[in-house]
Amino acid sequence: MTDITSFASIPAIMSICFLISLAFKWAIADNDGKVRNGKALAFIPVLCGAVGLFLGVSTYYSNPNVIHSDNVLAAAATGITSGLASVGVQNQFKRKDGE
Repeated sequence: MTDITSFASIPAIMSICFLISLAFKWAIADNDGKVRNGKALAFIPVLCGAVGLFLGVSTYYSNPNVIHSDNVLAAAATGITSGLASVGVQNQFKRKDGE
């Protein structure tokens, strides 16, 4: 039977990247809560991918049994894809008014 912790690393990385992207959107928003800078919004996938890369590699070196990877490149790819998946989840929950 497979250990559940090897599957828990992907949603954990996704949720951390999701929260960081929400904090970034909050930081660049105007006083009325709307983000009007398109270049700043286009940076969110890069930010989430970089954070996912960092979390995947640091998890691999701190506890290799937690992330389901054989080497550091596979851990980096897992982290990047988990970070980019959080952007997809964020786009699924957008409101109709464009926020």
